[in-house]
Amino acid sequence: MTAAMRGGPASTDDPADQPASAGGRAPDPADRREVDAEFVDRRTVRQRIPHLPTALWAMAVLLVISVIAGAAYGGAVAAAGAAAGVGLVAASYVASTLAIAWADSVRPQLVLAVGLVAYTIKFTYIGLGMAALAAADWAGLPAMGVSLIAAVVVWNAAQIWYIVRHPVHPDPPAEP
Repeated sequence: MTAAMRGGPASTDDPADQPASAGGRAPDPADRREVDAEFVDRRTVRQRIPHLPTALWAMAVLLVISVIAGAAYGGAVAAAGAAAGVGLVAASYVASTLAIAWADSVRPQLVLAVGLVAYTIKFTYIGLGMAALAAADWAGLPAMGVSLIAAVVVWNAAQIWYIVRHPVHPDPPAEP
């Protein structure tokens, strides 16, 4: 409750207590445009995902290997299952990576929350999708499951390889 609401004199310290015409600051539309411009700045997001091409190349190699192995193991259906597994992991990891990079570029405090929500959503949908395919008795499900596991391992290995080869050195603290 402000002083003006209590019937006392309005405080001159708090601009929220004063109307815009009495010296309070009215919202400036230019402030919102600056926030919006930063909100969609692709360069700041791109700077946070330098590992993405390496991981995607690794997934492309795994996709070729998985499709060939799936075709040799169980024909076209298994090859399709293997391709679906690799594609699903690649798409979900790219979506998570972009969501986390966006959160870090906008407000670093959002990274944990956005990351947890992204992972929860993607694993829920992957689980529900696989359960639906199991209920439909789809023959490509075993190959899809194996390729999902392989894709997770390959993606993480590619990311670790990239980080080991390209270490991030934070800026040294400024001297007083």
